[in-house]
This record gives sequence, C-alpha cells and structure tokens, in this order.
Amino acid sequence: SIADHAQKNLYLVSGKNPFPGLVDLDRTPYLYEILDSLMPDNGIEKVVLQKGWQSGGTLSALALMLWVMDVSPCPMLIVQPNDELRAKFSKQRITPIVANCKSLQGKISDLEKYGQARDKSRDTIITKQFPGGFLNLGTSKAAVSLRSDSIQIVVFDEVSAYEEDCQGEGDPCTIALGRTSAYEGRKKVFYISTPTIRDQCRIEREYNTTDQRKY
Repeated sequence: SIADHAQKNLYLVSGKNPFPGLVDLDRTPYLYEILDSLMPDNGIEKVVLQKGWQSGGTLSALALMLWVMDVSPCPMLIVQPNDELRAKFSKQRITPIVANCKSLQGKISDLEKYGQARDKSRDTIITKQFPGGFLNLGTSKAAVSLRSDSIQIVVFDEVSAYEEDCQGEGDPCTIALGRTSAYEGRKKVFYISTPTIRDQCRIEREYNTTDQRKY
C-alpha cells in the first residue's frame, strides 16, 4: 500500500522536517485512511483534505508521488500555486526524497519542458521521468503547465491559494482536470489545502462535494 511503502522508503531530511528520517505515519494517524483512499481500484475518484497548518497534507502527496514512481508508474501532475512554490517543492521536497529512495537510484531523469531553456542560475525542474510514467509540476498561473499531457493522477496542493482564472483560459483546476479524460474510471484527483475565507475558498467547496468525513 501507499502507507506501507512510505514507511519503508520515504525519507525526510533533517533541517526541513521536525522528525527527520523514515516517515512514521503513527504520528499522523489520520493520514492512513486518506492514503488508502488514494489506492487504485477502490471506486474513489476524488479525495479532499481540508486541514490545519503543518498537519501532513503535503506529506501525503509526497507519499503518493513516491509510490507512483516506484510501484505503480503512470502520468502524474502536481500543481502548486505559483512558480516560486513549484521550484521550492521540486528542490526541497522531491529531490531529497527521490535521492534517498534506493530503489529509484538511476531511474529518474529531470527535464525542463514547455520550451523553457535550462538556466544554470535557477534549478527549476518541472518534469521528472521514470520507467512507465512521468511527473509534471504545474502552477495555477501557467495554463501550458496544466494542459500539456494526458494525466491519470492529479494533486492540487494548497488549492485555496490558486488563481481564479489562469491566463484568461478559465479555472486552473478545470484546465488540469481536462487532461484526465482518457483515464475515466481510473483517475485519482487529490485536493489539499488549509481553508481561507468561509464560503469562498476552493478547498471548502470541494470538501462539501464529498461525504465530509472527519478524523
């Protein structure tokens, strides 16, 4: 399972995490059911995590990402609110996690996509390829980063901070979800965010479409 795999392979580096080392999900037991819901073939298409600050939402996305790369490869997209957060997420979260997963050594290749030339002064890696799949990192500000490939798994991280309109092309989540149509019946969509203004934020809207279970 995603949870089992994370506790054996998802290593958090010191300096960036309060509990460095292999993930211990017993510290965040509410994530077990969420990670189980993200497993394939269980009839669940959309999972929504409306949460408090620093409570493991991004950790669950990283556990899913590592499981996809290592166990069940497929096309995956993780969307961040803006370019700065995307770069930080890639360099500070994804890179060390992949580097510390022994079974992925030599299997991951980094690419700049969407016609962007590599600039050695900024290491913004937005695509990672692995055998059987790839991970794209998009932002709510760049429509091209949301609609370039057919995607099976989409993670909307800190979705309440997204732009309402993406470069005049409409809602960024709608743009990204349009890329999942080829995987109807097999796709997973994961929304994560702390809420902002009651009755106005995205994560609350999405949470209200679910069975609204609580831990």
